[in-house]
Amino acid sequence: LDSKFGLDSLQTLRMASFCSNYCKNKQYADALNPWRYLFFNAPAFQMRTYINGETILKDAFARTKDQKYIDTLMMNYDQRIKYFGKDPRYGEAYLLGKKGADLLRYRKSDRDAVLEAYNCFVKSYEMTQGKTQPMILRNMFNSAGTLMSMGSMETASYVDLYMRLTDFLDN
Repeated sequence: LDSKFGLDSLQTLRMASFCSNYCKNKQYADALNPWRYLFFNAPAFQMRTYINGETILKDAFARTKDQKYIDTLMMNYDQRIKYFGKDPRYGEAYLLGKKGADLLRYRKSDRDAVLEAYNCFVKSYEMTQGKTQPMILRNMFNSAGTLMSMGSMETASYVDLYMRLTDFLDN
C-alpha cells in the first residue's frame, strides 16, 4: 500500500477510533472487526493496532479456545516487526521475546512451536547481547530444557547453552 492509511483514509480513521474506544472499554469482542480492518487494510497506520491486537486476540482465544486466534496473534507479531521493528525501545528483539513467550504460553506441548519459541529467544539474545532482558534468558533456557525433554535437543547442546548464558550473566 502506498499510504499508511490504506486505500480509504476515512474508513481507516473510523475503524481506528472504534477499535480504540472498544479497547478502552474492554469490549474486546466488539473491537475484533475494526482491528481486523486495520490489520489487513492499513498495516503501517499505527503501532497501536498491534498492541491492541495482542489484547483482542488473547481475549478471543480465552473466550473460544480456538487456535486460529493464536495463529493470528503470531501473525500480529510478525507484521508488527515488519512495519515497526525498527522502534528503538519496542523493536524486533523485544517483539521476538514476546512472540516466543506467547508460543510457550499457548503451545508448550507442540514441539514445532517450542522450537520456534526457542529460535525467537536466540535471535532476540543475539540482537541485544549485553542488553538482553533476563526474562528472555530464562525463557530461552526453559524452552531448551523442554526441547531436550522432547528429544529435540542434545544434552551437550543444552549444557553448552547453560555455559554460554552463565558466562553472559557473569560479565
